[in-house]
Amino acid sequence: MANKTCAELITTVRARAGRSNDSVLITTSFVLDALNEAQLHIVRKSPGLEDLNTIDETTFTISTDDTEVDISTLDPAHIGKIWILNGEDTRQAGLKYVDKEKFFEDYIPISEQSESEPWKYTRYGRKIYFNCPVSSDYDSLNLRIDYTAWATPFPDVESTAQSELSNSDKGLILFALTEVYDTIALSVPGVQNKATKTRLMFEEWLSEYQDYNCVCLEKLYGD
Repeated sequence: MANKTCAELITTVRARAGRSNDSVLITTSFVLDALNEAQLHIVRKSPGLEDLNTIDETTFTISTDDTEVDISTLDPAHIGKIWILNGEDTRQAGLKYVDKEKFFEDYIPISEQSESEPWKYTRYGRKIYFNCPVSSDYDSLNLRIDYTAWATPFPDVESTAQSELSNSDKGLILFALTEVYDTIALSVPGVQNKATKTRLMFEEWLSEYQDYNCVCLEKLYGD
């Protein structure tokens, strides 16, 4: 099912809220911001979205003694797997991800470690950290990073762009309506009930959306 365009989504949200002619509070720009925030929220909460899954094998090269890689130029929403591309010896399972709290809890100072092939990593901020310094055997090799990208923001209120999130119209509209009702409720408290109900509807929609994409994630990376 084709998604509505950005302009159509804005028109729909304002109409459902009874604010089609509002040029002060629930403006087209307000709804545009709400729709872009909706996309961010959906992707942030949904690792492995099939529409946004991407493979990068050329951006990052590791060098001898490296213990970290700055991935800010890629800025992935979620990382699925990382491999060191060393030909036939590339680990089939990829590097093992370790939660950053556990990773640094077990962390051994670099000065006390020997060079080797990294086999686990964590992500902290805009960097990934290896469990050991990179051995010279792996100098100048590329990393493969399988990741979920962020959805491209809608650029303006008249845009004919569609969301990169397939079948997401309902969720985008519900999220934007929640933002609308929350804002109106600041001066009209009775509207808060609508905001609460709409937020619950969005969360139910998101749960179903995530269930589908969890299946997709398992197909890509295993359980």
